[in-house]
Amino acid sequence: MDIDQAPIDTFIAELDADAVSPYKPPAGHILKKKLFLSQETPEQEDTTAFTAPPRVGLTPRTLLGATTEGMKQNAAPSCSKKKGRKRKKSGDVAASKIVVNDKLPTPWRKLHHLGEPMLPAHYVNKLTPDMRSVHDAILTKEKLLLQDRNPSYPILIAKVPTGFGFVNTYPADLIFIRYEDIFRLLHMQQLDRSLVRLISLSMAHDIAMENTTHIAIMDPYYMTPTVAQTEQAFLANYIKNFLVLNKDKNCFVIPYFREFKYCTLLLFHPYHSHVTYLDSGLDKEKDFTDLKSTLDKALSGFIAEVGVNKLRHEKKVKGCHVCNHITKFPCLKQSVDDNGMEAWFAILQMRAVVRSQNDLLLPSALQGKFVNMADTTDENMTYYVVYHGRVPGVYEDWEDCRRQVHRFSGNSYKGYTTLEEAETRYANFRAGQRREMWRTPFIVMMLAATVSLVYYVIVV
Repeated sequence: MDIDQAPIDTFIAELDADAVSPYKPPAGHILKKKLFLSQETPEQEDTTAFTAPPRVGLTPRTLLGATTEGMKQNAAPSCSKKKGRKRKKSGDVAASKIVVNDKLPTPWRKLHHLGEPMLPAHYVNKLTPDMRSVHDAILTKEKLLLQDRNPSYPILIAKVPTGFGFVNTYPADLIFIRYEDIFRLLHMQQLDRSLVRLISLSMAHDIAMENTTHIAIMDPYYMTPTVAQTEQAFLANYIKNFLVLNKDKNCFVIPYFREFKYCTLLLFHPYHSHVTYLDSGLDKEKDFTDLKSTLDKALSGFIAEVGVNKLRHEKKVKGCHVCNHITKFPCLKQSVDDNGMEAWFAILQMRAVVRSQNDLLLPSALQGKFVNMADTTDENMTYYVVYHGRVPGVYEDWEDCRRQVHRFSGNSYKGYTTLEEAETRYANFRAGQRREMWRTPFIVMMLAATVSLVYYVIVV
């Protein structure tokens, strides 16, 4: 055996030597038979010059060679350049985001049935006392209407009070709330414009009772695109009169209905010539041209009443005072477009603005304590301030608070998480009451003195 020869090569060579062709011609065989009579006798063939056909068998060396050649042909070509890292497409990233619901689903019927509860029993038990009384009163009234032969329309009527700057002349002196609107309110569906106006009036009442400075809420009765387009001078004069009436305020909150279901909250700072549009909708095409022109005219009239020297920031275009309109303010947005939740977002943002102004009335040690605090139910509050009840004051027990406000309508109480905040709120409320108490006798005394003086002059 050759030492330089590999064992596998020696083994393959031995197998090739022992390999025998499967075909061998017979020795000495000569074909001489004629198939036809005219066929000549073929010549004798030389058997020594016979060439064997190629072997059809596979030897180990043939198999090894074919396998090696196939591996070389199928081998991946070498690449000197590295492949770039694949990046995710923007569509893949958007598809991986979790969609958040703007409202809580309620396992109940989608439409209100007359004479049936608006919510399941376990949901009714979790309502606040005010909302539960409204729910039960509507249910009782509907059952009575079903027994009547000539039932009236199921509706609630609220009278607009004076002293809050809301429109109280016919036909805006009454707010009509259908039972269907209450059903939509309880199920977080699209809110009617009348219900948004009623909530705005309630918040304006709270601002007046708590003596909150620097902020005022305007009546959204005229704040529609139709009025801004066809009655622009009237609307500008109405806004100007409201600003002059509350000239000691710095921020004015104005709900504006672009359409029947699209609501945008406006923050108007006239002393800074600034208007911020808090719009939660995802639609990009919004036309505020008529509204901008109306607010600019209202600002010009307001400046003419209070004077230019009161302005902290002034902006003019062609010699006229105009507002700085911020229509794309990065506020809280809806997760889905056109889901009927714009009025809900406007109310949520309105409450956040009022709460931030209320925090300014607290002592400096408490101003930053209630930031980003989640709203809780009345039962989870620790201290309660009774504003209108049998005995107004601060209470720690929820049952005592409920007994004090029993049979009192409106916002007669509020809950707070700390005793210091509750006492501060109640002290501000009492201070406002004392000012009102002294104002009326003073006016009466002045009138009496004037009458006495006139009588003395006439008699003498």
